Amino acid sequence: MDRRIYVQKNGGKLSLLLNGNLAFKDIHSENSQTKLTIADIESLNVNKLNVNQLDDIRVASINLSGVSATTISSTTSLLKSKNITIDDVRLKRLKDIAINSVDIDTLITHIKINKQAEFPLLDKLIASFKTNNSDPTPAKTADTEKPAAFQLAELNISKNSRIHFSKQTKEGIVKKEIHLNKMHMGNINSLATTQATPIAIDATIDKFSTFTLKGRIYPFSENTNLKLYAKLSAFELPEFSPIIREQLGYNIQNGQLNADVSIKIKENILDGETKLEINQLTLEAADENKMAQMTQQLTMPLDSALSLLRDSNDDIKLNIPVKGDISSPDFNISNIINTALGNALQGTVKNVLKYALQPYGLIFMAAEKAYGVATAIKLDAIAFPPGDSALSPDSSSYIQRIGELMQKKPHLRIRVCGFSTKHDQLLLEKTNISDSEEPLPTESIDSTQNDLLELAKSRASAVKAHLISSYNIDASRLFTCNPKVETNTDSDNTAPPRVELLI
Repeated sequence: MDRRIYVQKNGGKLSLLLNGNLAFKDIHSENSQTKLTIADIESLNVNKLNVNQLDDIRVASINLSGVSATTISSTTSLLKSKNITIDDVRLKRLKDIAINSVDIDTLITHIKINKQAEFPLLDKLIASFKTNNSDPTPAKTADTEKPAAFQLAELNISKNSRIHFSKQTKEGIVKKEIHLNKMHMGNINSLATTQATPIAIDATIDKFSTFTLKGRIYPFSENTNLKLYAKLSAFELPEFSPIIREQLGYNIQNGQLNADVSIKIKENILDGETKLEINQLTLEAADENKMAQMTQQLTMPLDSALSLLRDSNDDIKLNIPVKGDISSPDFNISNIINTALGNALQGTVKNVLKYALQPYGLIFMAAEKAYGVATAIKLDAIAFPPGDSALSPDSSSYIQRIGELMQKKPHLRIRVCGFSTKHDQLLLEKTNISDSEEPLPTESIDSTQNDLLELAKSRASAVKAHLISSYNIDASRLFTCNPKVETNTDSDNTAPPRVELLI
């Protein structure tokens, strides 16, 4: 092709016309102060460059091969690409850019997050562009000057691209390799702030898990606006155990996640929902302090909540709504998600229990003083006649529901807590007085107290024995509390003799 350059001066104004190709080899860019390699390019070819004055520059295509950015070792760069092709580029007024397409072939990128939730490689790249200008005040431009414009018709990343992800935590490091099968973004236009940019991603995580994302974003709207739908399938959870241990205090021994995520942000208001299906989840206690925090939020231990959510296949299904104002100074996505997860778990547990135990009730309660546990779900109590430890016929229907619930939820465990009350005491004292007209000696009062404790213990034993014999519930799933005697309240208001059940 002919290469022509014309430079002439007409009436004091410099005129420049250029037409041709440009080719460069082995381009190296380095920060002279930090010695950080910002970019390396093996070759750069500019095809059909046409300059019609500096306010109108056109290029048919730009091809870059062997590209790497922010290289810190022979094996680690922020990103690398085998080849980048940019088609149909137009630069006007030296600031308005319009591009037809960008195609990136074999993109390899490393996303490393440290314990402080920072991105060291990206931070180094950003820092390398900072200047030492003592006056940080940007130069003022005329109010009438139009802002720079940017338009890209489409961006494509080839299917043989990979993202190496790693996250350091105090408990260890999590690593994942994401293989891109497809990534496409549609029209991006800085002047069309209300125009949506479509995005689509299809990827494989490690070897067997799949991830897809599609939707629309509005990158240049004044407030944040987007609508995305993502689907994650067969995602193995044990490798994320360090993050779960740091957040919730549990190790994941086994488990697989499927998720459907719908996210909508309209004028900074987040309104999303996540549908989770967790299969064959097995947790192991690791950090009691973290576990206690989650227990406090759920009003019950996490393993107890999960035991109620498991279906006959040992799978857990949850719908988690996520809402919030992302422009609020108090907005924290981690806190929003944790709160939403806790509310979803508690709400689902309530629904499961209400459905299984109707018409019997339940309450979420603080039970540390009475039972030695910080929080629990208390089911309706099983009432007993004063002075008796035999199950009444009236309680059989309710105990049947408890037994069937435990059969359906093989991980569910229940505390069985027996109580004697003022009603029992009055009956025992009346019996003792009728046997003797003399005041009761101290030994007799102590004996009455022991009898009340034994009565409370016998009631708990009766409930436990019935669940084991009639419904084949393993004894290891039924925990007996210390028997309790309630005799210091007004007899008109005291609770009846009973056995309380706690999850």
